[in-house]
Amino acid sequence: MEYKLTTINDIFDRVPADKIELCCKELGIALSQAASVRNLVILGAESLGIALSEANLVTLPEEHIWIDDNKGNIDMNFSCNGIDIVSVHTSTDTST
Repeated sequence: MEYKLTTINDIFDRVPADKIELCCKELGIALSQAASVRNLVILGAESLGIALSEANLVTLPEEHIWIDDNKGNIDMNFSCNGIDIVSVHTSTDTST
């Protein structure tokens, strides 16, 4: 099942109650990845003497499709000034 999420309220309204914790866990991992990539890019730029603004460095999508498939796959693409810089794939599935 897929859930289109644009607000925190969407999680509450659209995701079944027994799946909200899992949804939030996966979204939390994705946000943590975004923050880590942002910080890494800023530190890399600073080491090269380039000052970057955090404001537009990592832009989160306006909507997110959360897939309730018990796989825990999280894919995020990051761009800087409209140029793709890195793609990150994470899986919370520890059985493989």
